[in-house]
Amino acid sequence: MMIAWVVWGGQVLDVYRINRDLMVIQGVMSSANTQLAGKKEELERLEKALANLKENKSNYKEQKDMCLDPEFTSQTLHGKNANQLDNLKKGDVQMNFVAIPNEQISKAESQFTTQMTTIKGEIASLESHVAAMESKQNQLTVQRQEVLNQS
Repeated sequence: MMIAWVVWGGQVLDVYRINRDLMVIQGVMSSANTQLAGKKEELERLEKALANLKENKSNYKEQKDMCLDPEFTSQTLHGKNANQLDNLKKGDVQMNFVAIPNEQISKAESQFTTQMTTIKGEIASLESHVAAMESKQNQLTVQRQEVLNQS
């Protein structure tokens, strides 16, 4: 078996080492691409969940008047009790009902957005890593061809 050697930029290179390095890079790229696909799926799920959350928030706000129903009349409750119940509905119940979309759902939206921003950063980092590995792979392929051409 003949091993091809050549001097490349002051280094002695051989096909065996170049092929080994190419295999390592291909493994790293494969792993990074798998992670990248997973992050993209995760981002897509979060985007769908956020869209659903926003729709639910809108639907919830549209149902605000529901907390004031039913209206109590002289036939259902009388006098002071009816007034107290109406005041409770218009005060605490309505305030708590409105707090759900305005505070709780808004907080969840913010958490989704923060998580999506983090994932987008991870995606960009993985894409940069893959691009660097592709560049290194191309360099090694050129080096291997040079070694093979000189042997």
